[in-house]
Amino acid sequence: MSDKDTTSTDPQTDDKAGQAKAPANPKIDREHVLDLARQISDLERGASMDPLIERFKVDQKLELKETKKDSGRFTAKMAGIKTKPARSQREAMVNWSNAARRQARQAA
Repeated sequence: MSDKDTTSTDPQTDDKAGQAKAPANPKIDREHVLDLARQISDLERGASMDPLIERFKVDQKLELKETKKDSGRFTAKMAGIKTKPARSQREAMVNWSNAARRQARQAA
């Protein structure tokens, strides 16, 4: 860049308004997300996940939302990890635990 050229070419730091952007993949707390994923995996088969979901909503700020009203598709967001839409709340939680393990592996 020349002295007169003040535009930035770094997409990680500048947006159109000149404000810093958040990184595309913020660093996750590897041990924390692995622990949450383990808790979900422990309940994957058979047991009701409702008490765990309610506890995570309070303690971990879990956002479990239906994508559109009455769509029957849910996303889960917690600890900086968000899932793609799933057919049920339970499936969204299982997807979250799988995504958490993948991202924890990448962060290692």
